[in-house]
Amino acid sequence: MNKNIAIILSGGSGSRFGGPLPKQFTKLAGKAVIEYTIETFESSNKIDEIFIVSKNEYIEKTWDIINRNNWKKVSKVLVGGKERFDSTYSALIALRKYSPETKVIFHDAVRPLITQKIIHDCIDKLDLFDAVDVVIPSSDTLVEVYDDGCISNIPNRNTMRRGQTPQAFKLKTISTAYQMAVEQKRNVFTCDCGVVRSMLPQTRVATIEGSEKNIKITQSLDLFIAEKQLQISERTDIDDRIDLCQLKGKTLVIFGGSSGIGKSMAEIAKLHNASVYIASRKYNNVDITNKESIINFLNSVTQKSNKIDYIVNTVGLLIKKPIDVS
Repeated sequence: MNKNIAIILSGGSGSRFGGPLPKQFTKLAGKAVIEYTIETFESSNKIDEIFIVSKNEYIEKTWDIINRNNWKKVSKVLVGGKERFDSTYSALIALRKYSPETKVIFHDAVRPLITQKIIHDCIDKLDLFDAVDVVIPSSDTLVEVYDDGCISNIPNRNTMRRGQTPQAFKLKTISTAYQMAVEQKRNVFTCDCGVVRSMLPQTRVATIEGSEKNIKITQSLDLFIAEKQLQISERTDIDDRIDLCQLKGKTLVIFGGSSGIGKSMAEIAKLHNASVYIASRKYNNVDITNKESIINFLNSVTQKSNKIDYIVNTVGLLIKKPIDVS
């Protein structure tokens, strides 16, 4: 049986990002960006094995992340090269003993919001084509310019797409294309599909629809956008999973329930016939920084309701510091 191999390209230096570590190791909602990426492929029932291509100085750090998460599908962490072309070629060398019919899917480590649907669609499309690209429509007009910055052409936007990763191939196809490029000493390409199109022009490269959520972390602002996307996804999952009618008859204590999200939660809980007790300086002089104050309040709630089903904390202190990249 032929395998489906995911190749996660993690050789970026992060020069445009501006941090001390490459952007794939920057923290996103408490985890490194690359952790989200690997986890999605690890949990996919379409992926049998995972290779990661990294700069030599980050091999050990990458293995630390793998071991900490106890991922089982990651079999190799390979040393990449200076350019993307070199990193892909490094992976192809490691795949030389695999069947030519192996399905190989290449993905940027800094696209952490890749979906299972995109992975599945790529793998399935390889049953009909030897190469697959992931694209999305362009909402902006695309402009082609000369070296001096003046417009040379404005293509029809209806036929234009923006490319993403992953890009997927039959191993025999991508290996042949890369070997031809190496022999011709051509290594300046923007993506792996570009190598196939240039070296094997007779090969049709199919496309599948990507996602606006599948963003590439390039600038600091992208981290903010990605975190908001994660929050939206989590909220959608919770809404789909929880029947709020189950709150009927429950007792909730909400710290910080006098304003903001805490107040909104209290209103929703009351609407669903829950007993809600709000703990805040404004309502009952509860000081969340004081352990005795918290214990006294919880004891008073227990005396009144005989139970506490849920305790929610929405109190926080905003500390503004540079983005944590450790």
